Amino acid sequence: MSVLRSFTNDDLLAYKRLCSICYSYPDAETEPQPKTEEQLRVMRGVFDDNGGLLSAMTQHPFDSLFCGHPVKLCGIGGVVTDPTSRSGGNIRQIFETDLPRMYEEGFVFSALYPFSHVFYRKFGYELGIVKRMARFSPSSLRDDLHRAASIKRILPGEPDGGMREIYEKYIADKNLSVIRDEHHWQSLRSGTPWENLKY
Repeated sequence: MSVLRSFTNDDLLAYKRLCSICYSYPDAETEPQPKTEEQLRVMRGVFDDNGGLLSAMTQHPFDSLFCGHPVKLCGIGGVVTDPTSRSGGNIRQIFETDLPRMYEEGFVFSALYPFSHVFYRKFGYELGIVKRMARFSPSSLRDDLHRAASIKRILPGEPDGGMREIYEKYIADKNLSVIRDEHHWQSLRSGTPWENLKY
């Protein structure tokens, strides 16, 4: 009988290994850093009788904007299933248990970046972004930039140069834009972003 529950620190390595299969993340065998109780609470998994991880996801709480008002949004990420357990209903079990719980906790929206719109539509998700593609010469990107008084790349650890103020003004009328708190800004601007984005 499978069990749905939040993670413990003992589950993190199994999750990392599963992510290395499903997403090709590196360092699958390196022991992950322990997480706090609050961080573990948002990591949910379905486990078999022997405690083996079958499927999992993270449920990140955010504040976002809708029609100019702050609303709670749950970002779904890191959705993985052991290839030998596919079609076992484990992800459905997590959604059917946790989406009503999120609603009771005041979350108005839930969002994810799906690999398959058809798959996630079964759980009530709908496509929220229309993809547009264009071809242009790289030189045309510089047209507006050469009129700037100066162009500066802001590196981690340096003052943000007004980046936060610009971001907050920009998102004011953009539905479902995330309102970044202090933790989000620190995370966004720590380390080397170009390295953090390598998979």
